[in-house]
Amino acid sequence: MNTIIYLGGFRLPDNNSSAIRALGLTRAFQSLGFNVELGGKIGDNIDDQKYSDIKFWNIEDLKGEMVQSDKNINPIINKIEDIGFDNIKAIIAYNYSPIAFYQLFNYCKNNNIKLIQDITEWYGIDGEFTFQKLIRMVLTNWRIAILGPKTKNLIVSVNFLKRKFKKENCLILPQLSISTYFRQNQNYLLKGDIIKFIYIGNPGKKFSKEKVDWCINIFSNLSLKYKNFSFEIVGIDTDYFSDKLKLLSKINKSDNIVLHGKLSHKKALSLLKKSNFSVFFRPNTRVSKIGYAGKIREAFDCGVPIVTNNTGDISIYTKTNVNGYVINSFNEFEIQVEIEKILNKRYEELNKVIKNCRSKNPFSIEYFNEKIMSFLNNLKTL
Repeated sequence: MNTIIYLGGFRLPDNNSSAIRALGLTRAFQSLGFNVELGGKIGDNIDDQKYSDIKFWNIEDLKGEMVQSDKNINPIINKIEDIGFDNIKAIIAYNYSPIAFYQLFNYCKNNNIKLIQDITEWYGIDGEFTFQKLIRMVLTNWRIAILGPKTKNLIVSVNFLKRKFKKENCLILPQLSISTYFRQNQNYLLKGDIIKFIYIGNPGKKFSKEKVDWCINIFSNLSLKYKNFSFEIVGIDTDYFSDKLKLLSKINKSDNIVLHGKLSHKKALSLLKKSNFSVFFRPNTRVSKIGYAGKIREAFDCGVPIVTNNTGDISIYTKTNVNGYVINSFNEFEIQVEIEKILNKRYEELNKVIKNCRSKNPFSIEYFNEKIMSFLNNLKTL
């Protein structure tokens, strides 16, 4: 019983955030001696040599025909039968489609297979109401709130979710690191250097996910007084500001703010590694309480401290004035005050924070191995 089947809507090998999470957990399971079969949607660069030791399989492929993986678990059954019931340690289903998960739940129960839910999202009706969002919310609530306790084994990304499942076998795992970018980034701030801030991501419709509009206002205001910084924005282009012309005007008028538009992940990482701080601010919604932003792990991989507000488990891994800056407020004016404090700090202080961020990556696999092994040793049957 040495094989773990890990499946989800991953665009393999590393073409979306969920795939990055899956790769991190796969590496952790492998380091503990388990064989992992990672199932998702096969995408570009699947033959990348750095993943040559990982077994990928196409969850949508059934005897040469494409199937609807949100409703059909036949490919999973085929994979289980190929491996053999006696060789399977557990099946992990990541944020899985509720209908397909219910079928998988019953199949595992009938065949005495241990099942794990990996939960990093629990969406409500965010933004504008639609019937589709209502259906998604109802089905997701059913999968997590009703089937979650019945699954008995859960991997979650934050403490908020673990408290919901305190009676179950529950493991907290954020995204785990699979890279060592931070070792390549050894430049520190020198006297006369500008402090480079960067935002990378998709802020959502009308900044519902991340308040980049606040960042633009804040850095625009501060540019009237300070010239020792730059703020770069990656992930959105001028089209995003078609109904936000005042914000676009602030970007165009400021020499301190640069809008790069949408870039490849590789180019975005290149800019991140050249920055001093990664900046983002999120509303304290259920989404931000339950998920853990992958961009934090990515910033640590690059040795770049984050500047953000305190949501979810951020303050567990990032400590103010130690390896980053966590602001205990979600107020635009108060955030501006805190960023101004950073601009007024001596470079020796800022370099100390950067050095601490680079010297220890809290998302390194070795820090979680003991907890993972304990969790796997205590798996419960359905």
